[in-house]
Amino acid sequence: MAGNAFGIMTAGVDAAAVAFHGRSLMDRVQRRIADEDLDEQPVGACSIESTGNLASPFVAHAPAMRMPGPLDGTDGVCRAVWASLWAISRHDAAVRRTGAAEVVTVAFPALGTGFGNAGFSEAARQMVAAYAHYLSPPHRLDWDTAVGRHRAGSFDRGGKVAG
Repeated sequence: MAGNAFGIMTAGVDAAAVAFHGRSLMDRVQRRIADEDLDEQPVGACSIESTGNLASPFVAHAPAMRMPGPLDGTDGVCRAVWASLWAISRHDAAVRRTGAAEVVTVAFPALGTGFGNAGFSEAARQMVAAYAHYLSPPHRLDWDTAVGRHRAGSFDRGGKVAG
């Protein structure tokens, strides 16, 4: 069902995660989206799910697109990476208080390069923009900061940063 949590994790990187960790991971992620996100996890949101696998104990589920299709003109990759880093940071802050496991290593696939049809260099540029913002947040809120962040993460096919 399009737009419904029960249609996700059946292709691309999601399907590879399910193949590696098992169908129960998909069931838990879908149930969480149905319960917490009213059946649609928005682009720019992320949830951290335990896998039960000590070698890779967590999966961050952060969509780069609302529906499978080209990402031309969007900042979906940047938003998915930013959401993942933010969720991991919040997860680690919460578990630090309890002594539970923190996220130690983060690996991102080439987000948006499959169904999203973003080129590898564009996907990487958006991923770098999100990571740079994560490493050096501006610590102030104003329109210049918001516009600068938007331009840094916006789709840039053709070499002209959108504005």
